Amino acid sequence: PPPQENSEDLYLYLLKVNHGLVGVKYGIGGSDELGVFLTGHLPVQDVDDAALDATVGLLWETIERNFSTAMAIGYASVFRRRLPDAGPGGR
Repeated sequence: PPPQENSEDLYLYLLKVNHGLVGVKYGIGGSDELGVFLTGHLPVQDVDDAALDATVGLLWETIERNFSTAMAIGYASVFRRRLPDAGPGGR
């Protein structure tokens, strides 16, 4: 689904992340719903078990590195509601 808020900030963050990625990239899709997609790219002549495993690993690593930040930007109010209450003087 598209981000609920701060969509421009989220798209800018992902564009900056894309600059350093090789073999995978973030994109937005659809004309009505600008959801975020992560895609891997592999030339068809290079497709074998090892290449697929490496691409899936790269997709997983990219999600692990960026998911929390992306969600905190695009769904900021949801994340704020889910933070545990630290209580007085706590963190």
